[in-house]
Amino acid sequence: MNSKPDFVVVGGGLAGLVVVTRLTENPETTVVVLEAGQDHSADPRIRTPAFWPSLMILTGTTGAPRSAINGQAFVANSKAAVDAWTEFGSPGWDWETLAPYYRKFYTLTRPSCAACDHLRLSYIGDEVRGTHGLVQARFPEEVEDPPPTARIDTLATLGYSASSDPFSGEMVGGVAGVHVRKDGNVTTVEPTKEVILAAGVSGTPKLLELSGIGSRECLEPLGISVVVENLNVGENLQDHPNTSISLEVADGVKTMDALSRQEPEALGAAMQEYMTKKTGPFASGRNFAGSLLPLPDFEGPDGQETLKEVLLAADEDATPGPFSPYHSSFVHRVLGDPTEGIGNLFTYASCSNVIPEGAGADIIHHGAQGTPGNFLTICAALLYSLSRGNVHIASADPAAKPTIDPRYLEHPLDLEVIARFPQYIEKIAQTEPLSKYLKPEGRRNHGAPMDPSDLGTAKEYVKKSGLSCWHPTSLCAMLPMERGGVVSTELLVYGVEGLRIADSSVVPPATRGNCHGIHTR
Repeated sequence: MNSKPDFVVVGGGLAGLVVVTRLTENPETTVVVLEAGQDHSADPRIRTPAFWPSLMILTGTTGAPRSAINGQAFVANSKAAVDAWTEFGSPGWDWETLAPYYRKFYTLTRPSCAACDHLRLSYIGDEVRGTHGLVQARFPEEVEDPPPTARIDTLATLGYSASSDPFSGEMVGGVAGVHVRKDGNVTTVEPTKEVILAAGVSGTPKLLELSGIGSRECLEPLGISVVVENLNVGENLQDHPNTSISLEVADGVKTMDALSRQEPEALGAAMQEYMTKKTGPFASGRNFAGSLLPLPDFEGPDGQETLKEVLLAADEDATPGPFSPYHSSFVHRVLGDPTEGIGNLFTYASCSNVIPEGAGADIIHHGAQGTPGNFLTICAALLYSLSRGNVHIASADPAAKPTIDPRYLEHPLDLEVIARFPQYIEKIAQTEPLSKYLKPEGRRNHGAPMDPSDLGTAKEYVKKSGLSCWHPTSLCAMLPMERGGVVSTELLVYGVEGLRIADSSVVPPATRGNCHGIHTR
């Protein structure tokens, strides 16, 4: 190992590898990439798209980019959310500046004409579609499964057809080096220029705190000397809480339930098809249809009055901190914007027993006992939550896991908003063409209300059924330090020379989808 490279990049995930790719465009530049853990890139759970639920973890390593274990979703960020970065105090970080980089980093390959028609992909715009990037994105060659198409057409019936391509940004719907421990030996890798942290949203603040950068209150009790005091390190954790309802499908409709229950015959047939043809249920992430939607309750004159009442009733900062007034202003604005999606509704063809006593509290799996029958799950994720959590070390031992407090739904506005989505799921389920694929008065997942029209009932269900989408961001936010920031607009850590951060921990407000689509610049 060259102990004096130009740069050391800590973290071999998508963010870190994008940084390495950019740096090494100059062939004279030398870079060392450090990644914890073993190389699991050949693990069939990573190589097989449908197996991603078995790898959903917030901390830990795979020896492969985090994008290798996501749910096969590729969601563009919102123009409004990116432009807010500048509003929050980071000039030069806006949609107009970043849009060329979004197009540069990925290649979207259209499926066959038949699949394009079946999946309603006419919204793809060649003027913004990436065609020469390294990250490969594509849609499944799906032409026979009717529920995904029916859900898209149902939303169009309700007035929410795709308005444009998501990548237009406006669719609705002082460091000495790095200590490395390997095989019991500690080596110091010293760059001649910079260390770049891309250790992940929880790993990066952990490394800062272990190095003495953070809150005195957190570090000194652990025996760590404070080098740079910054109370914002490890704060402002944002994520996408979600809730879902599973609806029994009509007889003859294909689902993944037999696979979720791990029935041997279904597993064997699916594995045989995947191993021989690379097709079938194991060849996709099982999420065929997703939509970025505003909340119908807040649309039109009556909806705006409802929104005013909701904002007035939930007017408080449940998460104190210097970022709160800026964050609240942004969220309030997008809630009232009918062109901005505040919820991500997506489906998968399997029952989702999300309440712990129901059999497992897993976003897709049935749990050990399973639920007989066949189901379609409609899930709703809250894209802009005002509840913000934190991640901090609890030990000076680098091998110890940090303490994570997500604080989901602590802000009353979050519950007011997300509880309205089960009500809209009910409307979607009762609207054609999707309704004809569902059993009238059919069964639902454990604990799901047959009638969520009462807001109090919907709130109680959300509190019991809420899960994470595993999209954490913002623990080392790019903001002015007095507004809650950890890094500058150049991604330099405040108070430290030669140390930058280049992962999703710097994003000030949460993205509107999974996080890997922001690693572009």
